[in-house]
Amino acid sequence: MQRRAGGSAANSQGDATARSNRSSAASIVARAGAGLVERLGLVPALRYLFEGLAQRSQLQISIDAVPEQRLPRRVETTLYHVAKEALHNVIKHARATAVRVTFQRKAGSISCLIRDNGVGFDPASISARPGEQGFGLIGMRERLRVVGGEMQINSLRESGRRAGAELSW
Repeated sequence: MQRRAGGSAANSQGDATARSNRSSAASIVARAGAGLVERLGLVPALRYLFEGLAQRSQLQISIDAVPEQRLPRRVETTLYHVAKEALHNVIKHARATAVRVTFQRKAGSISCLIRDNGVGFDPASISARPGEQGFGLIGMRERLRVVGGEMQINSLRESGRRAGAELSW
């Protein structure tokens, strides 16, 4: 067993175990969310998620639901994960007190707009910072890209943020 500089082999093994446990926990949570979407549908799964987030963060989260018809599974799953990541970003960075999630469905497409009343940010600055590239935003864009969707972010410092996602099928 190799030793790290400044640490013992046992510490190194403990660090690896902790990383593995965090990775496993994240995987379980991701699968549980996807399973919830599959069983309940997008809006009920989001309401469940938002209730938990609101309790833990004191954030007021409102949702304007899509029509009762289910969306294609890949669309529902993608929108669930994008909305979840957007809300985590709001909690982590925005210092917001309220978030509104609005869905608008048209024939063969759906859009999701997430607005908060937080401090906002300059979206261009995220990609301009070497080593800190906003992996949450990158992950949301990539999830949407894979299923033919796109994301737009409108934000200015001190005026909140609007993140919009659109998917067609």
